[in-house]
Amino acid sequence: MKREAFRKLFETITALNHMHLTGMKKLESVASSTTEINEGIRLPDPPNPPRNIVASNATAGSVCLKWDPPIFLEEGKRYWYTLTFKTRFVT
Repeated sequence: MKREAFRKLFETITALNHMHLTGMKKLESVASSTTEINEGIRLPDPPNPPRNIVASNATAGSVCLKWDPPIFLEEGKRYWYTLTFKTRFVT
């Protein structure tokens, strides 16, 4: 692997090991009915972010991510996370 490509890969892995999840907000929905006044419905709080995120087996085209689930107050609930990425071009 060329030196510059290896440096970029190292920077990417370092960034993955220091991820900060944002954008997790409380949701609200409004119930409507023709016979009664609209009332707000409070949805549950979003889960805590995953813990101990670890990146491994990184190559120029892929990386393996592993994490521990958040600590839940209500056992048995399942949560899904959407992972997004953007390609970094080496110039």
